[in-house]
Amino acid sequence: MSFVRRSRTARVVLRLAFAIAACEITLRAAAFVLERFGGTGEAARGGSAILCIGDSNTFGIGAPAGRSYPDQLRERLRAAGDVREVVNLGFPGLNSSQIVDRLERSLDLATPACVLFLAGYNDWCHAEALVGAPDSVASDPGRLESILSRSMTIRMLGTAWRVVCGDRAQRAFGGEPQHLLPEPTTVPFEEWDAEYARAKELSFDDLARWIRFDWVVGLPARVDRTLADLRARPDFAAVKETLGYPFSAYEWDADLIAGRAPRRLGDEIAATPAGRQFAHYVAAWKALAAGKTEMLRVSLPKVALLGTDPWASVMEELLIAWTRLVDRDYRAAAEELAIVADRSSALSPEVGLGPAIGGAALATLLADDSARLETFRAAHPDFDAEAAEMSRPAAKEWVALAICVDALKSGDAKQVNDAFERAARRCGGRPATEALAWLFDHRDASLERIRVELPIGAPRLTWIGETGRVFRVIGGEEFRRVTRIADRRLVELARRHHFPVVVLTYLNYEAEMQNGRLRELAAENGWALADFERRFTRAELGADDKTRYFSPDRGHPDEAGYRLMAQAIFETMTNAQLVRAGR
Repeated sequence: MSFVRRSRTARVVLRLAFAIAACEITLRAAAFVLERFGGTGEAARGGSAILCIGDSNTFGIGAPAGRSYPDQLRERLRAAGDVREVVNLGFPGLNSSQIVDRLERSLDLATPACVLFLAGYNDWCHAEALVGAPDSVASDPGRLESILSRSMTIRMLGTAWRVVCGDRAQRAFGGEPQHLLPEPTTVPFEEWDAEYARAKELSFDDLARWIRFDWVVGLPARVDRTLADLRARPDFAAVKETLGYPFSAYEWDADLIAGRAPRRLGDEIAATPAGRQFAHYVAAWKALAAGKTEMLRVSLPKVALLGTDPWASVMEELLIAWTRLVDRDYRAAAEELAIVADRSSALSPEVGLGPAIGGAALATLLADDSARLETFRAAHPDFDAEAAEMSRPAAKEWVALAICVDALKSGDAKQVNDAFERAARRCGGRPATEALAWLFDHRDASLERIRVELPIGAPRLTWIGETGRVFRVIGGEEFRRVTRIADRRLVELARRHHFPVVVLTYLNYEAEMQNGRLRELAAENGWALADFERRFTRAELGADDKTRYFSPDRGHPDEAGYRLMAQAIFETMTNAQLVRAGR
């Protein structure tokens, strides 16, 4: 103590340490009082909703409407007397960062009683991981930084310093982070270009969301713009490494979308397994376009086209069924294409649904003089949804073609005029398919002439655009680097708003990388974990070739699978004392 009395510096340091300690104790005491007796803490203890955040496995893809796990969990909670609302904030296709974005935006309205977190499956195509994340979020905090970040005093001083420096965009001061962009799927059509321009000025990952969206929507001008913008990037060489296929595959697909004669694939197409698979698809498509239908029916099933997953199987079945249409065997085409359409509509994403259901409708109309589209629509309700949706116009032209042929069969001049006007608007006045262009030029053709002369080539269907597989899969440290960014944000939100988190794994036990990360996240933060593989065995989950609890894509649960999830989550919440019995 004599040293402290003699040293002025030591006295100053000691006083500063006491001041920080007193501030820390005061802040934590205030937080304890608020948490126990009012304000945010009361909301967190059960006064508000239970939020379920995640991707398509939270949204409920694979089950009928109203049968997602949040829906079935709500039923279990109410049966136990807990009448709090269970809010489903899941949305298909979101990665971990986007999911935390949605949670953060929801916190403006109310503090949740509890957050159920399931994310990571879509991070395998997180483009930022492949070209380097921004400096502000790229590296993990060191040990000292991690310890200091737990101090309320340090966090308060850091916030004050950012205010002094002029950073008033943060949510703590009534604003939002300036980089927060909406999901492309939530943006009105007339705002697409403006939001794309904003994303282009920010990180590559922000732009990548729009690139993926543009390919899924499949509007030719937007896809062409995407390729031009990628070529113009100074880091184009690095960007090409993020793509799932060689760049010439994207150029080939863009030509197909736009109705141009597809260019040849580059020599690099054979350098990777994905490139060789894409080359198989191109060869099959060219054989179909050339009318080599018998060869295709024999050879295609012997080739591993694009893998063994359900989407590849549907693509292969579509090309084989299409050979019946090219051969003008309309009855067989109607039957086989309808089967493909039903299989496609059960998948997420719905690969090949536009040409499958449009081709089936067209074949049905041409196979029987008395057949009308009204009867086909009654049996295949997806037809109307495909007719109304504006995405993938080249693939949807077969739907428009069927509507035009049905109008011609009606003999009603107004119906014919309306059908052709709608078709012209859909394709911008310039059809990508030769069949629709021919029909535009032969509006007075008889049904018999249409049967014989209508040019039926291969459907202008892109594998990349249909499945959204624009960027390559990431794994290992790349995957952890991306998800750690979202994990840190979730931890900070839970601390700041005082809500408990329950982490879920994916019911699909084959998502090993994602489930491993989710288990680590729960363990590191002391959060409750609903681990379905530890609650149900792989033999049970995989029963009957994964058809007992999974939808046809064998990745998303079906209604029974979501029931298992709700059951395990309810048990986990009960054990963690997060279920509130009725009073």
